[in-house]
Amino acid sequence: MERYGRDRSYELLSALGVTVIEKHFILDKSIRGSDVSFSLDEKEFTEMVMAVRKAEKALGKESYELTKKQANILLNLYMLRKI
Repeated sequence: MERYGRDRSYELLSALGVTVIEKHFILDKSIRGSDVSFSLDEKEFTEMVMAVRKAEKALGKESYELTKKQANILLNLYMLRKI
């Protein structure tokens, strides 16, 4: 997998309905370790979270309940014309 800056899989996962993403976080990339190459630092992690939130916002949320505005329109239509 590519570094986050070029990888858009997080947005795609969010669009598919994934609600949990496990990602390694590192404070200092100069520290040696087996997961340093695929861990995100603070800036990269923040970018990932912002991208996921943006994707969630773009998708919106399903709602089958009428809003007040929709209910008022239906009420007005009913009052203006007998069915």
